[in-house]
Formats: sequence, C-alpha cells, structure tokens
Amino acid sequence: MFRALQNEGLLLDLRTGTYFGLDSTGSEIVRLLEEDLSLPEIADYLLSKFDVNRARCETDLLQFVELLLSKDFVRIRG
Repeated sequence: MFRALQNEGLLLDLRTGTYFGLDSTGSEIVRLLEEDLSLPEIADYLLSKFDVNRARCETDLLQFVELLLSKDFVRIRG
C-alpha cells in the first residue's frame, strides 16, 4: 500500500505492518510505476527533472526498483 504525502511517501507492507518512508524522488517513481510507465520512460522523466547523467539515473532507478521487488511492493508483468 502506497500513500503520497506532501514531499514524501509511505509504503506499508501489509504482511508485516512495516512502514517504509520514501523521499520525494522515490515517491515520484512509485507514482509513475502505478501509472504503468516503463523504466525507460521513468528514466527519461527523471532526466528532465534532475541534473544527473543517464548512466547514474538508470543505475539508481534500477537499484530502487530492485529494492521494491525484493520487498514485494512491485511485480514484473509480461
């Protein structure tokens, strides 16, 4: 379960009752995943918002998504 707050967000693991706090970037990524954007589309969006090179952006995005996958907050479709 995801809840967006002002400049952050919370993910709740319903199985354990554990909350995970997200900064504004993490919250934005989760929101974009909920809109079914692909990882390349999310990377393009982040590159338009932040002063970061593509390699760093893609690496950080993949690490974050892998963390979400490991906690069962997201699933790969297709």
